Amino acid sequence: MASPLLPVARRLGRDLLAVRSPLSPCGNNARVRKGLLDNSVPPHKRARCTPTVGKENPAPANARVEELRRHGQGSKRSPGAMGGVDASAGASATCCSPGATWSPSAMACTTDAFQEPSDDRLLACEPGGFAPASPQLALESIQHGRGGLLHGEHVLLRLRALAIVTEDGDTGAGGARPAECALDLQDELLVTNYAVRVQRRRPCARAYPLLWCMPLLCIERMDAHKLSDSSSGTRKLALVQLACHDVRKVACAMHADDAKELKRVLQDNAFSSLFKHSRIFASVHRLRIMLPGSTVHALDARQGWETFATIEGEIERSLGCSAARFAEFGIRRTALNSRYELCKSYPSQLYVPVACSDEELAACAAFRTKGRLPALTWISHGGGAAIWRSSQPKAGMLNSTSAADDKLVLALCSAGMRLSETADLREQGLRLRIVDCRPKVNAVANRARGGGHSYAGGYTERCGVSVSVDFMGIENIHAMSSSLAKLKMACTSACEPSSSTPWLVTVEQTKWLHHLRTVLLGSASVAATVLGGTSVLVHCSDGWDRTSQLCALSQLMLDGRCRTTLGFCRLIEKDWIRFGHRFRARVHLRDSENNSPVFLQFLDCCWQLLQIFPSAFEFSSSLLVMIADSIHSGCFGTFLTNCEHDKAELAPHMPSLWALVELRAGDHVNFKYVPSTCTSTIIPSTVQVHRIVSLWAPYWLRFAAAGHSLPS
Repeated sequence: MASPLLPVARRLGRDLLAVRSPLSPCGNNARVRKGLLDNSVPPHKRARCTPTVGKENPAPANARVEELRRHGQGSKRSPGAMGGVDASAGASATCCSPGATWSPSAMACTTDAFQEPSDDRLLACEPGGFAPASPQLALESIQHGRGGLLHGEHVLLRLRALAIVTEDGDTGAGGARPAECALDLQDELLVTNYAVRVQRRRPCARAYPLLWCMPLLCIERMDAHKLSDSSSGTRKLALVQLACHDVRKVACAMHADDAKELKRVLQDNAFSSLFKHSRIFASVHRLRIMLPGSTVHALDARQGWETFATIEGEIERSLGCSAARFAEFGIRRTALNSRYELCKSYPSQLYVPVACSDEELAACAAFRTKGRLPALTWISHGGGAAIWRSSQPKAGMLNSTSAADDKLVLALCSAGMRLSETADLREQGLRLRIVDCRPKVNAVANRARGGGHSYAGGYTERCGVSVSVDFMGIENIHAMSSSLAKLKMACTSACEPSSSTPWLVTVEQTKWLHHLRTVLLGSASVAATVLGGTSVLVHCSDGWDRTSQLCALSQLMLDGRCRTTLGFCRLIEKDWIRFGHRFRARVHLRDSENNSPVFLQFLDCCWQLLQIFPSAFEFSSSLLVMIADSIHSGCFGTFLTNCEHDKAELAPHMPSLWALVELRAGDHVNFKYVPSTCTSTIIPSTVQVHRIVSLWAPYWLRFAAAGHSLPS
C-alpha cells in the first residue's frame, strides 16, 4: 500500500529546495528561471523551479518527511543541531489554523496583509483584535508604499523558499491533512523592524494570506536543526522553530544558509541583550484607531501618559477631600523624592505620615533595601485603615534596628484616620499588621545578604504598639519562571496529547495554579485585615514584585472603582508602573536571570477573580488579554521601563496603551456587570480559591490547533 506521505515527499523535493529570493543577502540565483521570483510577474504566471540534483540518488522521500515531522514535534537537540539562540529545545512545534484568530500583539493581522495597495489606506486588524473571541478592537494603522507594511515598518529580511511544518493532524484549513496542504505550497517569511510575518503563497491568489504575525519583542527564542540529506547535488535543509512568549510556536523548513541568516537578523533585532528604546517599533510607528461611527482617531504620542499620572488624585477620591486637607487624616506629601533623589525606583509623589519629618524619612529610607521606605498606596473611603508598601528592613545577621524606622512604623498605625478618632484608638491600643510576602525560610536567609524581616516582638517592646508579622509563602521570581516554562509545555501538549497522564494533572504539576492560589489567598488576607479596621504594611525583598501583586489584588477586592475599566488601568499605573515594577528587567532583557512572569501572574489572578465574581467587574477578560499582549507588542511604551523615572525619555516618543483603552473602553464591557457591586467588597474564601481557580484558557489555549479537541 502506497504511503500517504509520498505525494508530500515528491512535492517537498521539487518545491522546498527552490532557490532563494534575490532580496535575500545570501541569495544565489544562478538556477532561477526567468520570472520565477520577479515581482513584476503575477504569482500565478511564475514558473516553478526544479533544482539540479547530482547523480547520486537522494534520500528516500518518506524518510525526509518523517524527519521533518519528528523534529517539528519537539525532539531533543541532536549533537549536529545548529546552535539556536536558546539552548533549550521547544516542547513541540504547533501551528495555528490559518483561519484562527491570533493576538495583535500583532497589530496588522489581516488576511490580506501583503497586498500591494495603489495608495495609502487604513488597514484594520484581524477581527478579535487583542483578545480572540471577545469584543472587537478595531485598531488601524497606515500602510505606505508596496507590500502592505505598517507606518514606520521596513523589511530586514525576506525568505521565499520555505515550507510551514505542522503537526500530524488537522491544520485547520477546511479539514485538510498536512499531507495535502502543509508542505505542497511555497511559503514566505518576512522579518521587519516590527515583526516576523509568515504567509502562505498560493499560486492562483492575488493576495497572500497571512498566517502569523509575531512581534519581535514577543519572540522568545529560535531553535534550528539540520535535516539530514544524502544527496550531494541538493542544498541542505534546516528546521527552524520560533517560540513566542504567548505560547505560539511555528516550525518552518528552509535552506540551512537561510536559517543562519534568519538567526543573525533575529539576534541583532530581537534577541540582543542591549535593550534600546530607539529600536522599539513604537518609536517610529503611529497608531490610528477606528472609533464608533467609522471615525478615525490618530493616537498622539503624548496621549495617555498623563491620564492616570497622579497618585494624589487617587487619594483624593478615597478621602473625599482635596490635598490641602490630607493633614486631617494624618498623612502628607513629601518633596524628598520630587527629583528621585531619595529613591529612584519610587514615584515622585510620596505620601507618608504627618508625624515623621523629612530627616526621619531619609533615615528610614537608608534602613530599607533600595531606599524603598513605607509609603501609602491605598486608604479606606472617608479615611480609616490603609495599605502601605515598602521593601525589607536591613536587619542583617545582627538584627539591626533604626529609631527612625520604629517611629515611622508607629505612625503607620494611626495614619489615615481622622485626628478625632486617633485618641480613642490609642486608648484601645494601636495595631499594625506587617505582611511579608515571602516564605519565612527565604526571609531568614536574606539576613546573610544584609536584608531580613521584621520582628513583631521588637516593635511591640520599642514602640508600645501591637504589631503582628505574617509570612505569605509566595515563592521567588525563579520559581515562577520555572513554573511558567512547564505551563507552556503543558499548554502546547494540549494540541498533541502523547502521554497517558491526564492533561489537567500535567497542568497542576506545573505548580502555576498553586502559585496563583497562594497569591490570591495572601491578597484576601490583606483585604480582610484592612476591612477589619487595621492598617497593613506589605513588603517582600525589594518591594516591587510580590508586593505589587498583593497590594494591587487587595485593592481590587476592597475598592469597586478598581474593578471598572479605567479604574483598573489606574491601579496598574499606580501600583506597578509608578511604584517601580521592573518591566524591563523582568520581561524585555534577554537571557537574564531576572526574567519572571510576575505581572502576567497578576493578570491571571485578576481573571480568576472575574470567574469567582463575574458580576463585580465592569470589564471582561478581553481587557486582560489585551494588556498581556501589549507587553510584547512593541507598539506601546507603557511596559518598557523599570520605574517612573525612566518613563520621562519615552513619553514624547511612544504612545501609551491607556490612551487606546480609554478610547475603546466599550470593546471590553462585561455584560454581567452589576454597578451596585461597586460599593461592595469581593474577598474570596479559601474554599472558592481552591475549587474555582483554573487555567486561564482564553489566554493560554487560544493558539491550540483548531483540529484538535481541547482536554475536558
